[in-house]
Amino acid sequence: MEATVSAIIKELKLNDEQITNIYNYGSWVYGTNHLKSDRDFLFVIKDSRKKYQKRLKFHKDFDYFHSFELHRLKDWDVTIHSCANFELLLEKNYMLVVECIFYPDEFILRNKIDYKTTIYRNITIHYD
Repeated sequence: MEATVSAIIKELKLNDEQITNIYNYGSWVYGTNHLKSDRDFLFVIKDSRKKYQKRLKFHKDFDYFHSFELHRLKDWDVTIHSCANFELLLEKNYMLVVECIFYPDEFILRNKIDYKTTIYRNITIHYD
């Protein structure tokens, strides 16, 4: 998986040092993938460029929906959020980002900021 992440970083011209968290999500995580399934990744970055500092804009009538940055590369879909926007989505209990921080370790490819501990520190998850 490291080779895939490196290829994505190179293709999107991201600064590896500014990437705090990387999550694999979607059908490969849920076990519903098939031969033609792509891989879905969510990157969280600390980046001072204006492009990544824009606050998410939510729809008036239903603030769960928002626009976001999605890159379709080869067999990968890559979503990128700034740390601030990722935290905003956690505050709104946006299911995808909440799921990401509670995934098993094999799907958390980088975890420089431990959002599970910092935001949900009083919740204990028991796996049977």
